[in-house]
Amino acid sequence: MDMAAVLVNYNDSERSLSLARMLSSFQLFRTIVIVDNNSREEERAKMKKEKEDEIVILYSKVNGGFGAGNNIGLRYLKEQESPFVVLTINPDIVPTKKACLDCYQFLSDHPEIAACSTLMTQKGKRTRNYYDIPTFSSTMKGDGNFSRRIRSREDHEGYFTCGFVRESFCFYRFDAFEKVGFFDENIFLYNEGATVAFQLEKLGFKQAIILDGEMVEHHHVGPLITRKGFKLCKKSRSYFLRTYRKEPEWKIRLFNLWWLNVIFW
Repeated sequence: MDMAAVLVNYNDSERSLSLARMLSSFQLFRTIVIVDNNSREEERAKMKKEKEDEIVILYSKVNGGFGAGNNIGLRYLKEQESPFVVLTINPDIVPTKKACLDCYQFLSDHPEIAACSTLMTQKGKRTRNYYDIPTFSSTMKGDGNFSRRIRSREDHEGYFTCGFVRESFCFYRFDAFEKVGFFDENIFLYNEGATVAFQLEKLGFKQAIILDGEMVEHHHVGPLITRKGFKLCKKSRSYFLRTYRKEPEWKIRLFNLWWLNVIFW
């Protein structure tokens, strides 16, 4: 099967290696790349013991964030032999073989879709893994990642399209992903998928959630939505509005003032 996977590790070697071995056991991925994002030395030492042929471990000298880490792996795959599909996945995701097969087959059958995922659960309950691409208006209304309503959703038989799929478990058509330069490395965390979707949409591609695919479980271990998390989200959203939406500076300043009320609730 012409599919590869990339996951980024930061001081979570055991979980990252466990996930990589699980993906390898599916016998679906020709290459599984772990990018170590400048973890502590003892964490790197654990990674260096890994011997499985399908698992490639790359080491970054700096922690440039989610996007930069993934791009190291994506560029490696491009240099070897670009796959048809690449999965970007976080170490706290528990995938199934069927979910991976479902997504690969879906992209094979739907050339207009550049990225897809299945529905996701967290602690046994459905959790959101799809969003609208942010606008200034939607952000100021307080929706974005926090809205219950997804305005971009369009229902089809067996799936629906949406603004963008959460990049923590997302299957990308590699050639389309490459056309937009993969992830924007100016974003450290949050909104990475939005920048990709914004550019893919301009090329005529959509993203989708498969309704009849097998669900995957998300065991969240990343940054919680704390004050620090909100600040990171604010920074990336401000960058997105300025760089991609081309909003004027007065709107960016207004957004930053509004966001202060969110951070210091």
